Amino acid sequence: MSHNILTYIFILISCSSFAQLILPIQYDTTFDYSEILIQGNGEYGATSLRNDFLSKLIHGGEITETIKNKSFDKHGGQNLIGYDVTSEIEYRNLKVNLFKQNNIGLIVKTGYSSIGSMAYSKDAFGLTFYGNDNYLGKTANFSGINLKISTFQKIGFGIIFKKSKSSINFNYYNIQNSINGTILNGYLYQNTEGSNDSIRMTGYYGYNTSPKFNAGYGIGADFDFKVKIDWSTTQTAIIQFNIKNLGFATMNTGMNYYIFDSTYHYDGFQIHQFVGKQTLFTDTSSIYSKLGIKTSTHKSNFFLPCMIQVGKIIDEYYPNKIQSYFGVRLYPTISYIPLIYIGFQYKLNSSIAVGFQESYGGFSKFKTGLYMNYKIRKITLGIASENCIGFISKRGNGQSLLFRLQCRI
Repeated sequence: MSHNILTYIFILISCSSFAQLILPIQYDTTFDYSEILIQGNGEYGATSLRNDFLSKLIHGGEITETIKNKSFDKHGGQNLIGYDVTSEIEYRNLKVNLFKQNNIGLIVKTGYSSIGSMAYSKDAFGLTFYGNDNYLGKTANFSGINLKISTFQKIGFGIIFKKSKSSINFNYYNIQNSINGTILNGYLYQNTEGSNDSIRMTGYYGYNTSPKFNAGYGIGADFDFKVKIDWSTTQTAIIQFNIKNLGFATMNTGMNYYIFDSTYHYDGFQIHQFVGKQTLFTDTSSIYSKLGIKTSTHKSNFFLPCMIQVGKIIDEYYPNKIQSYFGVRLYPTISYIPLIYIGFQYKLNSSIAVGFQESYGGFSKFKTGLYMNYKIRKITLGIASENCIGFISKRGNGQSLLFRLQCRI
């Protein structure tokens, strides 16, 4: 029972592949223009799983004992794995004067996001990928599992303040998929022969019942505020306060929930339990009853996976060739280590700028990133990776990629 649940959860969280990354915002003080901004970013990461393990799990291939052992040895008491795929198309019109105000322009935005994370214990990994044999005569602790996955699309309209480039956007969300679950307390004890098991679990697992594209809906907002501060006696800096997807959602047809709060003792099945019309394999209600699992279907309201980021951003008109950027990012509603980053940009010429950054947190721990911005006339193209080591080393803990295309019209 525990083995199957844990295997299912690991496969769910690991079969997707991308996330939110760092590509510094280029702050432009000019206005009276229109532009289209297209950006996409993705990452998968883990605090304790190496890339040689993750790549096999995601793309297929043999996970050897050596590969498993190297990842297993890196696990601590609590571990994290996650992914985030995001893409957005944004239209900004700073030529119009909304509400007859000279300083207010228009924003129209649409986007897609899929984000998931799971916190889990070392024994949960051991049960999933080594089986029960290693825990004979022992108690395996898989408490603290927390799983959340959300997939949604959004469309919104908002205002942008022309001089500061601060903006507020109100969005409607189509919820395509929602999964959440937790095991507050989970223990598995087996005797040395494996013939007597004792499972203790308290928690729940829920998923949306509708297979439709529009399984749910939500409302929310994006906020992007930029503030100038004195950086030195001669220079100023721009601090950005960015909040995305602050809102809530509900499912149209409700969620299926499995709630477990029981201790189950297993002493082996008798032969008559495997024959007849009402067996453990044909009557799921019998399984749930024996395991003390309660089922229910009801509507569920939940918070969207909101992102909060505060930091110093790049000023496109900064006179020096080198300038810094840094900040912190949070996802309060999912399992996510607060991410702290610091980087430096070097402007090679008026068209090309490159950057280097170090970060800690997110879905993994320490990461090294690189990026390049290329500007020609009215088009700016940026490409970056927050986790360069992940592309070249089996010892890395994930991969990431981001691009941004900005075109003035």
